[in-house]
This record gives sequence, C-alpha cells and structure tokens, in this order.
Amino acid sequence: NALQEVEGWLVKALVFQESGNLESAASCIDIALVSEPDNHEALQLMGITHALSKKHALALQYFDQALQKGADRSQTHFNQANAYLELGMFQKAKESIDIAISAKTKDERSHYTKALIEIKLQQFEAALSSCDQTIAMNSSNSKAFQLRAWIHKKLGKMIEAIADASQSIMLDSDNHESYNFMGLIMLNDMDKVEEAIKFFSVATTLDQRNPDYFANLGKAFERAGEYDKAIMAFDYVIQLEPNHALSYAYKANSLSYMDRYEEALVQCKNALSIEPDLAPALQIMALLQAEKGEFQDALQTLEKALANNPTCVDTLNTKANIASSLGLNAEATVLFDECILKYPHFSAFKWNKGLHCLLNGDYENGWQLYEHGWNIKFRAKPRDLPSNLWLGESSLDGKTILLVGEQGYGDMIHFCRYAAKVKRLGAKVILEVQIGRAHV
Repeated sequence: NALQEVEGWLVKALVFQESGNLESAASCIDIALVSEPDNHEALQLMGITHALSKKHALALQYFDQALQKGADRSQTHFNQANAYLELGMFQKAKESIDIAISAKTKDERSHYTKALIEIKLQQFEAALSSCDQTIAMNSSNSKAFQLRAWIHKKLGKMIEAIADASQSIMLDSDNHESYNFMGLIMLNDMDKVEEAIKFFSVATTLDQRNPDYFANLGKAFERAGEYDKAIMAFDYVIQLEPNHALSYAYKANSLSYMDRYEEALVQCKNALSIEPDLAPALQIMALLQAEKGEFQDALQTLEKALANNPTCVDTLNTKANIASSLGLNAEATVLFDECILKYPHFSAFKWNKGLHCLLNGDYENGWQLYEHGWNIKFRAKPRDLPSNLWLGESSLDGKTILLVGEQGYGDMIHFCRYAAKVKRLGAKVILEVQIGRAHV
C-alpha cells in the first residue's frame, strides 16, 4: 500500500544518507513527499539531509514544516538549533535548543549543543553549567569534558582545564583535539615546552592531515630551540595547505633565529601576500627591520600589527624590545610589564625585561629576571647536580662550591674576580670554564 511504499523510500533515503550519498537520499525523500506531502518524518529527514549538505537555510524550511505537521518537538528543535548555529544565528539557536530541552530534559545532546551556543554568545558561566549537566547525564562523554576544559581555560581556571582535558584523553585515547588542547596549555600557559611537544606529537600522529596541529608542534620546537625540526613541521603544513599564511610567518621566525635573515624575509612576504594584515608576519617583519637597524620602520610595522590586534602579547613584546633598543626605557618597561601580567608563566617575557633592566643599570631586578633564561634555553643548560643551587642565603663555611662559566669571554673574565670573594666566605671554590679559557 501507499504507506508502506513511503516508508520504503524513507528507508532507502536513510541508507543513502548514512553512506554519504546525500543527493540520492534527497531524491528518495522527494518521491515519498509526492505521495505524502504532510509526512513529518519525511520533512524532518529532508531537513537533516540538507543540513548534512551544508544547506542550512533550506534545512530550516523543512524543519519548520515538520513542526507544523506534528513532528517530535525535542528532535526537530534540536536539529533547528544546530542549523541556526551553523548560520551564526546564535540567539535563534538558543531559543530553539531551550524548547528542545523543555520537551526532553534528559537529552545530553541538547545540553551539549546548548553549551556550544552559549559559548558563541559569550555566556561562559552558562556554558559551564550546560557542560556540567551533559556530564552528569553521561560521565563517559569525552567531548563534553574536552569542551568543559576549553571553558575552564577561558575562565582562567587552569587546574580545572587540565583535569578535564586529561579526563577526556583517559575516556578516549584517540581524541586528538584534547591532546592538541593540552599541548596549547603546556606551551602558552604553563611554559612547559617539552610537555607541549609530547602532546602535539600525539595529536599529529592521530590526525596527520590537520595543519593546525603541525603548526603548533612547529611552534613548540621553535620555543625549545630546535629550529630545524620547527621548519620541517611548518614545511609540512605548507604542503598540506599552501595558503596557510601563519606557517610562512612561523617559518620566517625560525629562520631569523638561525640568522638566515634573507630567507626569513622571503617567508614573511609569502605570508603577507596571503594575509596582508597578519600580525605574526608583521611582527617578524619588524624584527628583520630592526636587525638591519631600521628601528623607526620596525615601530611603524608593529603599529600596523597592533591596529588589528592591540592585545597581542608577542607583538607587544617585540615592540618593547625595539623600544628598549631605541632608548625609550619607560615605554619599554610598561610594555614588558603588560606582557608579564598577561602571561606570568611565560619566561621569555621576563628574560627580555631582565636584559632591559641590566642594560639600564637596574641590576637588582635584572639579575633576578635573568634567571628565567634557564627555562627558554637562552642560557647554558642547568647542571644536573645533587647539590642545590647557591643563592647567597646559606653559609658556605667549610663547603665546596662549583662556579660554572656560561657566558662569553668578556663576561667570563669580568665575573671570575668574584670567585675570590666567594672563597673568603670559607668555601673551597672550583671554577669550571671551557678549555680554551683555562689559561686565562
């Protein structure tokens, strides 16, 4: 009979839909709707098919018709909310998902989608509550823990963010998004570069076609001073996505650390040809200009970068370094402090301010901040010895102390005179220097 025939076409449509043949699925549903134009199941299925085809406005029309013909309110408003979300109509999406939840309060999918919508509306506390409800319904939902980790990070709750991301990975060891997220926390918020490399390496192994994961891995290698590995990662990104402007900029930065300035300039130009206002590329361009002594041009380039992203700490840090080189000491200090305030765990900003303080005779602050050079490998690698580092607070009487020369010849000759003062504190002093300096 006619009803069985319609159901047959809808079953065929579902098979085509699941296999990804959306055009054939739509054709089957069309045939069913010719026989039964008011069939809300067919209208619902057609809306889903168009949504899968990224035709969200058309999908909404079918969802509206399905509702008028008596379709399940929870399911249809859920689908409607997702279509509005894809179209960027976030308030409409919120209204639809609220109706879906009122019709079926224990639907974890609806609460998860509501969290996504609330994030788009910048309602982060509400999104956190929606994630909590999702997890309360299903404590094995890896993606819900991952999303809650992102919200916690956004709210500055780093301990909770790390805990949720770790739980997401424990629930789904193939969740590459959570590995990438953990890598970003380690790199940008905790300044734990080696840990970041481990997480990004897993993410890139699990998803070898995601350019962002490889770009993040490259940035971690760069931070670790492994510039050849960083360049290899950026080259792979460019191979995957030739218009990935950020990777050209990142590659330029790594090349500049290797003193390959002309090659770096070419990569900067490649990045800016794709995105003329790309802040990281403009920042590196400014560094290259400063390297050639073109400090005023460098400042102008940075102003252009800051016009598009006035709170970018990397750009502010670069501007601070150039301002310091120009003798604009008060401005440089303010900029360094702004960077440190935003990222208190990031050692590079403290290291740069330390150099600035030393250059300007502020030795007390300068030497304290200089200690952060250990963390970013701008100083010699700390010696792994069983004894503690001596910071001048404990007695040396009757003890042996190892003084290690880590600087250049001039600094070594300048500072070795303090070995005699240390000896007068009652210590046996061992002075370690490179073989070429021992005779001095």
